[in-house]
Amino acid sequence: LKISSCKKYPEIMYGRTGNSAVATCPEADTVVAAIVGFAGLEAVLEAIRLGRKIALANKETLVSAGDLVMNEARRHHASIIPIDSEHSAIWQCLLGRPRESWDRIYLSCSGGPFRGFSRKELETVTLKDALKHPNWDMGAKITIDSASLMNKGLEIIEAYWLFGIAEEKIDVVIQPQSLIHSMLSFIDGNVMGVLGPPDMKQPIHQALAFPEILKRDQINAFDPFAPQNSMMSFERPDEKTFPSLCLAREAIRSGGLAPLVYNAANEAANLLFRNERIAFVTIFDIVANALEEFHNLASMKVASYDDMITIHQKIMAVIFDQYARDLRQLL
Repeated sequence: LKISSCKKYPEIMYGRTGNSAVATCPEADTVVAAIVGFAGLEAVLEAIRLGRKIALANKETLVSAGDLVMNEARRHHASIIPIDSEHSAIWQCLLGRPRESWDRIYLSCSGGPFRGFSRKELETVTLKDALKHPNWDMGAKITIDSASLMNKGLEIIEAYWLFGIAEEKIDVVIQPQSLIHSMLSFIDGNVMGVLGPPDMKQPIHQALAFPEILKRDQINAFDPFAPQNSMMSFERPDEKTFPSLCLAREAIRSGGLAPLVYNAANEAANLLFRNERIAFVTIFDIVANALEEFHNLASMKVASYDDMITIHQKIMAVIFDQYARDLRQLL
């Protein structure tokens, strides 16, 4: 969009004040929450408390404060529509289906650039290697999360809160071609999924247009006859080499603020790796150690936003002190 084509120059806002102003804009009926990381939580809560429709692309919001966010959404009659392609697919499959008919969620995952790698091979991968996602073109943070499968761990926690389904009913399936965005099985044995190319236009379109269905002039529809779509395969994730998924499940089962610890530790580890201060496999160690070190937070009930941001920053600060003290300035 060229500013010169606008009738009026837009006002550029930034920081917490800017986020708040946009989230509470009186003219808006829909708020797209796409700020990366924990930083997006405050604006989401403000929009929810005004009863807005939230098009949610910030999974860390639900990971860190799922109980608070969902309770506030129910209280203020705000709708939350996921933009993540996996959760958008599940959400579409659920429309019009009674809750008692659901059986199991299958979150799809490409496997990232290191699918099939051993732990020994992961020990020598570089930042450049990790930023080469085989299918998706995304920002640096989520690309690293996808390489480590931490992103899929975050998505397990997100699905747990968003759909209110038991953790043991959420499976992750490797679908290397990224053609099936996720699937939902029903108690009658049927499985429903959403097929499409690895392109975020479709889930964004769904979230913004709902409840209407609008013509997709600029969106590539799935073509079953296209050569690149001639084969689809499925694999189980290697949870021993990539412990991200087990750690996410541990955080859910621990309860309290354990998912917030998972998110904070991963944000710190991701940043350390992107600044080339740690090896790739150290990401797993940092998250596992944080869940153990801050295990007392599992007994804490969800606090206010101010309390949560203090805890989140404390966890990241402790990790930075151990690996790269100078990065504390980024908090």
